[in-house]
Amino acid sequence: MSRIRKPASDARSPGKARLLRQTTNSGTSFWVNCNADVPSAPTLYSSTTPRTLVYGASSIPLALSTEAPGGPELPFASPGMPLNVLMNGTAETVVLYAKIQSIHFRSLPSGSYTAILGLTVEY
Repeated sequence: MSRIRKPASDARSPGKARLLRQTTNSGTSFWVNCNADVPSAPTLYSSTTPRTLVYGASSIPLALSTEAPGGPELPFASPGMPLNVLMNGTAETVVLYAKIQSIHFRSLPSGSYTAILGLTVEY
């Protein structure tokens, strides 16, 4: 299971992000509230490197996307991937998908592989 850390909002980032329940096969999601005062649509990136799931000494590289498993990879830096959210103050769900290639885990021991990822939502 992966966990997501979100940075605290500041005066330059008028909006909120809140984590929702995560499931192993469907990805994880969070809410973004964005009102009409925000000058542009928010973007998302993760500067976490390397992007890997870890279990003991074993690790599996993964790719992140907001579009679908195997979609365009989430950038490592600003500018991030544009989020398709309404800018009317309602809580909009953003799903974050992780993809791993089967070639990367065929010879690895079974276990609970985990990762902690930092995400940045920019407004």
